[in-house]
Amino acid sequence: VGSSVRSKVLEIGGFPAIAMDATEAMGIPTEGPHAGFCGRVFILLGDKALLIVDRVAIEHPGRVEARFFTRFDTEVFGNLAWITGKNEAMDIAFAATKPAVLQKTGAFLTATAEPPFTMLRWSTQKVTPHGIAFAMLLVPGSTCEDGGKVSIEESKDELVVDVKIEDWRQTLRISN
Repeated sequence: VGSSVRSKVLEIGGFPAIAMDATEAMGIPTEGPHAGFCGRVFILLGDKALLIVDRVAIEHPGRVEARFFTRFDTEVFGNLAWITGKNEAMDIAFAATKPAVLQKTGAFLTATAEPPFTMLRWSTQKVTPHGIAFAMLLVPGSTCEDGGKVSIEESKDELVVDVKIEDWRQTLRISN
C-alpha cells in the first residue's frame, strides 16, 4: 500500500504559496497513525525570502523535527543558521510554537565518494504530547547580523507568523 503527499497552489497574505499535506506519508503502524496531520507550506516572499511553515499534530507523545541538508559551510547561533558558499550566503531563522533547539550534525550517508552533508535539525526540546508548528525563514544574500527574524504562534483556527527582514515586516495568517 503506497502513500501520497497532496499539494495545492494558493495565496497567503498576497504571496504565492504551495501547501502540502503529508499526513498519509507518515505511515500507519500497527498501533495507529503517527500523525493526525502533517503539513508544510512554502511561501515565496517576493525577492526577499522563502518562508517554510510546518504543522504536525501527533497522535501519541513524541518528538518532532525538521531537517535541512547542505554541503556548504554552516554555522549555528541559537535559532539561526548561516550558510556560506563560494559566492553567496544565506541565513535561516527558526521559530516554533513550543520550545525547540537547532543542532548542526553530520548527515547519515551510505557509502559514497561525495563529501558528507551537514544536517541542521530543528526539533522539539523534549517529548510533546500534541504536536508543534515550526517556521523557517530562508533569507538569501544576508549575513548573520542583518538576516531575517521570524516568530510563530498557534491558535485554534490559525498559525500567525511574523517576519522581519531589515526594515520590512509582514504578518501572515495560515488557516489550520
